[in-house]
Amino acid sequence: MVTCVSIIENVQNYFDKKGNKALGLAGKTEISVLGKGESNLNLLAQNCDKEFVVRVSLLEKSRTKREYNTLKSIELLKIAPRAYILDTSREFVDEDFSVIERLLGTQIIGYISAEDAMTVARILSKLHRKKYSHFGQIDGKLQAGDLYDVLTERKGWVSYEFDKLAEEITRNHKPDDSAQSILPALIKLKAALDDICLKNKQFFSGSRFSVIHGDLRQWNLLKYPDGINLIDWELARIADPAEDIANFFVNSYILESSKKAFMDEYRRSSEDKNLEKRIKVYALLQSMGIAFWFGKNYYYNRSKKLHRELNTPEREKEYLKDFFYFLSLSIKQSGLDPHMTPSKARQLGGL
Repeated sequence: MVTCVSIIENVQNYFDKKGNKALGLAGKTEISVLGKGESNLNLLAQNCDKEFVVRVSLLEKSRTKREYNTLKSIELLKIAPRAYILDTSREFVDEDFSVIERLLGTQIIGYISAEDAMTVARILSKLHRKKYSHFGQIDGKLQAGDLYDVLTERKGWVSYEFDKLAEEITRNHKPDDSAQSILPALIKLKAALDDICLKNKQFFSGSRFSVIHGDLRQWNLLKYPDGINLIDWELARIADPAEDIANFFVNSYILESSKKAFMDEYRRSSEDKNLEKRIKVYALLQSMGIAFWFGKNYYYNRSKKLHRELNTPEREKEYLKDFFYFLSLSIKQSGLDPHMTPSKARQLGGL
């Protein structure tokens, strides 16, 4: 079985035999662990005073190439790490990996200030400036259409994912399997999402797409003395810029006053008439998507279907806790029940 230790050894072997030469390095490059996320392992490659991040895919392999292509395409904006190497050969490492610049900065702890919110707004203004009449992956897999098509596509994709998971839970259900208890809540969540998409489709026509980060959240910001950079670009694509803003608002500790400062700054370079309305819809869809993601990973964790290093009892408890938190948040935001709480969400469908 491939472990974190063996991946480090394989990456070390890559640098010894190939990586150092590709990067113009001399001497020994030392490899150590920086951190591990849900979809990748981040390693630190140190060679004298030079440092790089090696991002090793643990789940969807296409994300590595997507992130590399994105970083290359936005390099001149200077808002993200530079990308140096993409290796999908499996010659040394049994996973896809990339080597990118290590940015020196710190995560923002606590609530985001109005000043930092305005800085993020200026970064997104740069990123969202160029408009496209099509959407899809930055590597060229694009589809024509306006923003209404994106909402329809989102609804269709989520419906497919919901149905697939519901079918699997039902098929594998055993009387003593408590994982079955999330199914009624998932069904209610899907019905609410379908209703929201139907009611708000008129706001999603007429605008144009841009490159978006796709996973903009507080812990994907790195702050340094001269500003802020964005990291973790594996979900980047050409899509609706309102989605980036909604993700940022939903997945950050940010007060209404800082949100206002952000919007005032962003609006200096945007004439998007329906922007705020779409942000509100995307924020709700984001909460619902997060709820589904945690519910799905809770079930797959119990079924031992996650990546070999992600199945742990601790993660299982966190997945279930976060599932009900974001489920309750979604229901509250949708207006279906302004007083919904995580404990009340557990009772949906007679849980």
